[in-house]
Amino acid sequence: LGSHILYLLVGHRANITRIDRDGCPIDPFHDGSGLDNEKYDSQNHLSEPGKLQPLRPFGSFRLSGPLDSMEIDPFVFNESLADAFTDADTKNSHVAATEVMHHIIELYARVKDQNGGSMDMDPPLSKDASPPEEITHKSTIWGDVLFENLLSKLCHCCFSKPWNHRSGAMAGLFKFMKKMGLTWSMQFEVEILHTAMFLVKDAPHGIAHASKDSLRFFLQVSWFFFGGPQSWKESSPLVHDVLCSTMSSKPVPLAEEIEGPFLVKQASLTLILSEIASTKPLVRFVVRHVLRLLARDSAIDSLLSNHVNSLKRLLFPKLLRTLPLPNQCACVDAIAFILEKAPTLIPIADQNLLAFLSELLKMISIADGEFSDTSFGSVVLIDKHGFGVNNGGEVTSQKRPTIRASSIFLRESIVLDDDSFGGRIQVPAELPLGVQLRVSTLLLFRGLIRGSSDEFYDADPQSKIGNIRPHVVALLFRSLISEPAEAVAASASALHDALILCVSNKDKGE
Repeated sequence: LGSHILYLLVGHRANITRIDRDGCPIDPFHDGSGLDNEKYDSQNHLSEPGKLQPLRPFGSFRLSGPLDSMEIDPFVFNESLADAFTDADTKNSHVAATEVMHHIIELYARVKDQNGGSMDMDPPLSKDASPPEEITHKSTIWGDVLFENLLSKLCHCCFSKPWNHRSGAMAGLFKFMKKMGLTWSMQFEVEILHTAMFLVKDAPHGIAHASKDSLRFFLQVSWFFFGGPQSWKESSPLVHDVLCSTMSSKPVPLAEEIEGPFLVKQASLTLILSEIASTKPLVRFVVRHVLRLLARDSAIDSLLSNHVNSLKRLLFPKLLRTLPLPNQCACVDAIAFILEKAPTLIPIADQNLLAFLSELLKMISIADGEFSDTSFGSVVLIDKHGFGVNNGGEVTSQKRPTIRASSIFLRESIVLDDDSFGGRIQVPAELPLGVQLRVSTLLLFRGLIRGSSDEFYDADPQSKIGNIRPHVVALLFRSLISEPAEAVAASASALHDALILCVSNKDKGE
């Protein structure tokens, strides 16, 4: 049946027209001619100020001529194939769907070769391959309508099916991408990346293991498109998150920053950065991870240089204290990552950054009982133990359980390992919001000191930087006696680097 439909569509290619959501004809993947045709480009997802626009539909076609008189839509075959990937019978349905899909793709390749036509697909990447440095698109390599529609159906299943039926669709989609090859798949980079990001965002929060499959799929897709550090693929090391509380004999300097061009479309990068301050910790993690892949785990200043203004608008609210606690955690977490991996992107003397740091320090100090401020009247603050207090440092609840009730819904740390991406990726455990805010704050100041140690220690005591310095050091020492072990580890890591860099700074001065 699949072979018959393939021959039918290939033989009547002139009677198939791509259409948009309004039913208007478009010519996305061939050289357009005339004013009515518009050549598709993922960059069209961006408006002039660099904002991401709604993704355009793809894989929709209008049939004309003899195809229009048929009683059956030939694309129903793709719907059935996609449904088979999401069937509960994973043992039989998934295997059969994979075999059928591979057969159709291989048949299409043979038809192209026999007719002397160019192959629509490039050879699938081997498990050790990375994307080439430069890929040129020609009108002769665009995939045909059957496969474009199948990709659309598989992506639609990822959006529409319940979370516990998506694993087959994710597996089928990634197998399809590998079989079609990198060059063909890159036409749909933005759409596939958008699908992968949605799956991570939509994983149910109250089921700890539900996010594992979607996370694995995102790692597979990001490595397939962007590659990553060669050392991760060769030796498969345990890759920790950037924002982890590790300590070494001396702070590890960033790898030498690589120069562009980077292997990512601007629409894809905009999509990634739009989630850098997501209120969902796992989404923030995958954003950090894919940015590390793009920069080959070196500094990301050059990668983000064209997005400084949009990042400032996203990360620096007018008043941090007025944000809900999840948003506070997200902002602090994102800025901690920027200071750690892009130390020159937002310099320490930036007025937005200094205002943010001053307010954050004030919130932390009031919560720890260092002083009080009536202007924080109705604001709920978080103390060093991760519990809510009022503006006088007094506990809002008299009960402080040893085990937090929310912990039963929080995801434990997991390690993901797969031949399709490099390294063994350690995903940090999800923390209660109060603990997460304290940990992220400590790691933010660790990144600040690491990236701008000279400016931090050499600043005049009367300057804005010199004014916050003693409060930062006091915060690091205070947090060593916190109740949550994660906060203690973060403060120890930050203080360890702060003391080493302080001594190093004095030695250079002498």
